[in-house]
Amino acid sequence: MHNYDRVSAEERAGAALETGESYTVEFKRATTGATSDNDIVLAVVCLANGAGGCLLLGVEDDGTVTGLAPRHGERTNPHLLRAMILNRTEPPVATQVDLIQLEGLPVAVVDVPRMSTPVGTKSGTYVRRAIRADGRPECVPYRAHEIISRGLSAQGRDYAETAARGVRIEDLDPAEIERFRALCGRGRGDRAMSGLSDIEMLRALRVLRSDLPEGEQLNLGAVLLFGREATLAESVPTAECLFQETRRGTLATNETIRAPLLKTAERLYDLLDVRNSEEEVMMGLQRVAVPRIPEQTLREPIANALVHRDYSELGPIRVHLSDETLRVSSPGGFPPGITLATILDDSRPRSVLLADAFKRA
Repeated sequence: MHNYDRVSAEERAGAALETGESYTVEFKRATTGATSDNDIVLAVVCLANGAGGCLLLGVEDDGTVTGLAPRHGERTNPHLLRAMILNRTEPPVATQVDLIQLEGLPVAVVDVPRMSTPVGTKSGTYVRRAIRADGRPECVPYRAHEIISRGLSAQGRDYAETAARGVRIEDLDPAEIERFRALCGRGRGDRAMSGLSDIEMLRALRVLRSDLPEGEQLNLGAVLLFGREATLAESVPTAECLFQETRRGTLATNETIRAPLLKTAERLYDLLDVRNSEEEVMMGLQRVAVPRIPEQTLREPIANALVHRDYSELGPIRVHLSDETLRVSSPGGFPPGITLATILDDSRPRSVLLADAFKRA
């Protein structure tokens, strides 16, 4: 996160004081009796489960420097403070601790790395960094589904390949399997898939494994693609989409869709198609019809949202059409390895299984 050889602790602290508390900066009062070891460890865990950052011990929330009270006899030993953090986090968080003088008072600068897997205290407390509606940072409980999601991502595992325990073939909707078969048989679809039996198709899509015990052969990918709506609600209740349209700032349409992915996609396409009016533009001596939203621009973000969203996170996919914009958002950050710098050049689907199914269709 930081290059310690180039940036001194004083410079890091100065930059932190200048910006104030943020997603990567935390201040802690550290006068006598004000902050326990538990408080420090929780603050480190919180930052480590975010993007890492800088923890200043001896600074008030408003940036006022009040100083660090001695923590080891008559002084504070940075190495003992670092060892305490290391020994009370799981997995251990190796921090960089420096003791400096700010405004004539001692302050500890604790540099916290971003951890690739969820981290908690040895006592089993998990918190993470978040930003409130007013823009201020806070530490919030790290919920079980969020930890599972991050753990799967860190291991490179596909959520859709998770066994759907108790789900059987009869819990899949034949109409959705037929929808997929029809999509494969037309346009740029995989025509070879359209001639397969239901069982052969499910195996080819890797959503059915005959080598596992009955009741564990189908995975969550099968439920997301073909599950009956009751099965979908029980196995993947996060599979939800919200379509909204505003006209002149007033909400005109508000529809919630809870259905398998291909059915959801087609419903969203239909909702947008009927609203995708054309305007004639003169190009020389010819009139050319220009759609409000180009078809590829309309279809691509919806397919991406359905395929790449994190289904272990709460919250619906949101498709919002206004007079001037089409906004599509889905829960979950970038898949591992994707950043703002690489997003245009690199392709790493969160779920290879779902991406392959959509490509075939």
